[in-house]
Amino acid sequence: MDTLVYETETATFSFERDEITKLLNRSENRTQESDDLLSFLSSSIDDPIKIPEECDYFASIVLDLVNEGKGSVTCKPCGKTYHPDQLKSITVGHGRTPFSVNIKMKGGIK
Repeated sequence: MDTLVYETETATFSFERDEITKLLNRSENRTQESDDLLSFLSSSIDDPIKIPEECDYFASIVLDLVNEGKGSVTCKPCGKTYHPDQLKSITVGHGRTPFSVNIKMKGGIK
């Protein structure tokens, strides 16, 4: 089983490679970023595969997978691992990725 890992400041998300490739392949909104990610996944032989931090697009993929009940999330501060159905979704707002918050921007168009 190939594991894919995406880390934020406070959490580590883990998924199976197949879960991600299935999501990207069935995506109705294929983009250059999704194609680049598929290429990266198919060429990587590491286990676990670590998604580079600069891949902001992957944060949206993580949210889709978590919403589908896929993978697991490990809280860095407490060390506990959670299944997606144990998580509560909240809006954090308008950061660079869905996991970051831009305090200076409060919605709307700047």
